[in-house]
Amino acid sequence: MAKEQHGTWFGFGFCGFGQVLGSGDGRHSVHSPEPLCASEDVCRVSASWSYTALVTRGGRVELSGSVNSSADGCRDAWASEGLLVVVCDKDGSSTELQAWTPGSALQGEPLWVQNLVSGAEDPGEDEPCSETRAGTLPLLPSAHAYVNPQPPFCQPLAPELRVRQLELGAEHVLMLCEAGQVFSWGGGRHGQLGHGTLEAELEPRLLEALQGLRMAEVAAGGWHSVCVSGE
Repeated sequence: MAKEQHGTWFGFGFCGFGQVLGSGDGRHSVHSPEPLCASEDVCRVSASWSYTALVTRGGRVELSGSVNSSADGCRDAWASEGLLVVVCDKDGSSTELQAWTPGSALQGEPLWVQNLVSGAEDPGEDEPCSETRAGTLPLLPSAHAYVNPQPPFCQPLAPELRVRQLELGAEHVLMLCEAGQVFSWGGGRHGQLGHGTLEAELEPRLLEALQGLRMAEVAAGGWHSVCVSGE
């Protein structure tokens, strides 16, 4: 069982793009969660196909994978292959939503910037507003969205499970329940389910390596997974 430490993040699955998921011994995949520590406690995480964005409580975003960089003054981040979007505090009095190309490594100028406002009244129908309320990231469309013509796969959950967060990877699912425990199912050929094997799971299975540790956040990349411990 993994050792409990607040703000620790646990990575597993495919790491061939350079994602720091395991012990760094040259493996291309990690089959069960291994604890890793950022420079500070991690509070938010977002995973794309080839990289992961971690946000620390000190306001620092750290990128790991095909992009390796960091920047200060960030409150939240959303990672995708087409866009890296971050919420940044500017000059202590304003907040911005910034969109970057992932390859820029947060250097230079963002693609676009939108101001976030806090506590403002809703504009009327004749008063369109170009600003977004401050807080966590708003819903953002994928830069490469597509429609799958196949019917959706429906999996009923046990009645006692209460879902807090659900994350979808390319072939797998991570579920964080209200009790802070993590369940995974789907394809496991890269170890992204975290059960120590490469076998698929047709039903939600408790991630036993993290059993007893309360997780605060989960994220599913294409073939890898990340979990962040909480209080």
